[in-house]
Amino acid sequence: MRKIGFFLYSEKVAGVENYLVNLINSWPGNGDTIFIFINKNFKSIKKLKKKLRRKVIFFIYDDFLKYSFSNNSFFKKIIYKIKSVLFAISKKDFLFDIFNNLKLDNFLIVNGGYPGAIYNLLVAKSWKKFKFKKTWMVIHNYPKKYNYLNFINQTIIDYII
Repeated sequence: MRKIGFFLYSEKVAGVENYLVNLINSWPGNGDTIFIFINKNFKSIKKLKKKLRRKVIFFIYDDFLKYSFSNNSFFKKIIYKIKSVLFAISKKDFLFDIFNNLKLDNFLIVNGGYPGAIYNLLVAKSWKKFKFKKTWMVIHNYPKKYNYLNFINQTIIDYII
């Protein structure tokens, strides 16, 4: 019996959540314990639970960055970038204590896109520090235009961590 964790940053049930449900429902290890780590502002947890055909333990984590997808002004994006760098500095061991307590065997990150990328990076680094191996990552994302500001932000956060 293994303990398998899935990390998801999401706000509603859509493509990446449906992928996760299909993956968990078809998971080959019937004796495995499945954990899903999901952010507090995910509004459809009941809908997600209803789609799952096996027992899953949910861990709800706080969305410290509280990014709104409707914020399109340049100034708000700059503020968010600064907040994300400060978050990376202060939360670099994000979920490390939970990993330590649960003794997970494997960990998969299901990436539904930005802004989950900051959390995914921090969780991947914490997992590597805990288990000394890389996480499995499933990237389910929409194509984006190259953005110099995002590149700088991600480079700074990568360097800090």
